[in-house]
Amino acid sequence: MYDDERTPIGELLLKLGYINRAQLTEALEFQQRLPPGSYQRLGEIFVSFGYITEEHLEQALTKQEPFKHKPLGEILIKKGIITEWQLSHALRVQHGLTKEQYKKLGYILVELEYATEQDIKYALDAQGYDK
Repeated sequence: MYDDERTPIGELLLKLGYINRAQLTEALEFQQRLPPGSYQRLGEIFVSFGYITEEHLEQALTKQEPFKHKPLGEILIKKGIITEWQLSHALRVQHGLTKEQYKKLGYILVELEYATEQDIKYALDAQGYDK
């Protein structure tokens, strides 16, 4: 599915039948429009929109695999390479791709000129992946 990544919460909620594709798209668009510095987790947005209950969110989170490595976006944000808004935008772009078009987040961040290939290599090294 997603190489070396856990299933994103939105995709998991879709699979569980708690939300539909239109609700996922609406929540991702809302998340992207948030002003810089006011990042809101996608699960929280679903609850605030009334799409799911807190109980549904908790059930999905318990089924979600833990990260094996620190998320690429988190490393890039902590190092000041990208902003939360840029990460949210890149994830929305990734979400909009078909299965055949799928690209890893690092490639999308470079294509959007939010990060350089060197930045991505640094973050991947920080994750501890073997080359």
